Amino acid sequence: MAIWEEQTEGGSVWRIGWTDEDGRRRTRRIGHNRREAERVLARKVAEVDEVRRGLVSRTDRDRIEQRRRPIAEHLSDYLADAEHSGQASMHVHNKKVQLEALIEGVGGATLDEIEPNAVQRFLRQLKREGKSARTINSHRAHANAFLNWCVKQRRISENPLKVIPRLDERKDRRRVRRAFTPEELGDLVRSTAALSEAGARRSVLYLVAALTGLRRGELRKLTWGDADLDAGALTVRIGVGKAARDDVIPLHPEARDALRSIRPRPTKPSGRVFATVPRPETVKFDLQRAGIDPGEASVGEGVLDLHATRTTIGTQLARAGVAPQVAQRFLRHADMATTLRHYTRLVLTDLAPAVAALSEPEQVSAEAVATGTDCAHPERAAPRNAVQTDENATDRRPAEGGGLRLSSGDTSSPRKDLQVASQPRTPNGGKGRKLGNSGAYSSVG
Repeated sequence: MAIWEEQTEGGSVWRIGWTDEDGRRRTRRIGHNRREAERVLARKVAEVDEVRRGLVSRTDRDRIEQRRRPIAEHLSDYLADAEHSGQASMHVHNKKVQLEALIEGVGGATLDEIEPNAVQRFLRQLKREGKSARTINSHRAHANAFLNWCVKQRRISENPLKVIPRLDERKDRRRVRRAFTPEELGDLVRSTAALSEAGARRSVLYLVAALTGLRRGELRKLTWGDADLDAGALTVRIGVGKAARDDVIPLHPEARDALRSIRPRPTKPSGRVFATVPRPETVKFDLQRAGIDPGEASVGEGVLDLHATRTTIGTQLARAGVAPQVAQRFLRHADMATTLRHYTRLVLTDLAPAVAALSEPEQVSAEAVATGTDCAHPERAAPRNAVQTDENATDRRPAEGGGLRLSSGDTSSPRKDLQVASQPRTPNGGKGRKLGNSGAYSSVG
């Protein structure tokens, strides 16, 4: 082992050197404090000795070493790995912002200090500050993803935040979007197109968004190379959408024609389709100019914005009877529950055709109900397997209502001309309600 001083442009620094358990020479730069260098060197020598004597495994020794590193170094490695794996830059940025806020709120300098109680206190503080359940769950999800990555990298043995439950976002939805009506979309496109040249391009963006379901960031990064207008397909490249994959979606004929109308000549594949994407304030202005109320998030009746075009697509597909799996694929959601819960907004008028499709029960007279002959009261009906005689029976054939008619030529038999009247068995054990004289039974009791 050794310790020495080096001269640099920033002044003198101390370095240490030691031999690890495999006999390899190791060095590390410590800093400007000699005592700190001596302390770190003594610890390294002791750790090597423990491993050689079998008191500590290499895995445990490495984890101990990782836990001593500043948490900022782990976070930097994690974000670099996320970028290298192809995650969208905006997604990585959101991770960085929320994880840095959590680390500062918890006051953790190392991985050991990120423990459940401290994180729960931080999440409760977010709630007191008025943050929504979705925002709080996002902080929790990013923290779990970070620590799960640390487990895979053998920097910690387990994720201590697994015990923290999610909040129920359904009880605290702050911004509920509604779907555009076809008339509203038409008014928005026409009104915006009449403003100016910039307005005309913005109207094309609104139409494309409403017919493709592209998100704001995807519209901003869309290039002419992504839009195959001849084949009628549009590619959402990896790194542009949320998913770590390329997605290809079909282009509606109107969207294809609209894109052709603004395509420059000659066209560069790397050229952006939309130079700018309107800000929320601009979208609100365009809606109001078209005579459309954008709504307020605090009212709870549903708001309209650029992202509401995705809600519009999900709702229209549901109204058209498209399978939820297809709608999920078109909107490029990882979970079908997201498509159904947040991007399908059916209203009362959508339920009316379903009610009209229900079959009406046959009308029963008031006299039949009074006498009990309509089997409205099962206890008044003939008991199952009741035996009735039929003097006119001369053959063997099924009786009406599902009974079995028995006839024997031997008149001396005590079972002469017996009819076993058996009520049809219903799914609820025979306690059915007969619908008129049709012989059918329903399972309502």
